[in-house]
Amino acid sequence: MGIFDSAKDALQKAVKSHPDQVADAIDKVEGVVDKKTGGKYTDQISAGGDRLAGALGVDDRAAGGQAQQAQPGQPGEQVQHAPEQQAPGEQQEG
Repeated sequence: MGIFDSAKDALQKAVKSHPDQVADAIDKVEGVVDKKTGGKYTDQISAGGDRLAGALGVDDRAAGGQAQQAQPGQPGEQVQHAPEQQAPGEQQEG
């Protein structure tokens, strides 16, 4: 067994032993990267975090062992929209 095999086995054991901590770490990294990029790549960063969590076998949105929260646009979620602003001089409908 080579050094990389040993490292891989150790990492897999750590992930299985502490999935919540791994999920929290992924969330923290996502937050740092998103802040550094000024929020410009939020969707891509989130997707990358989701793929990493999937590859590691953890649900990065299930912090504390709770069920995954609904993401915008998923069934069962009520999306709140900001009220539309009207241009000066336009009449309000209704």
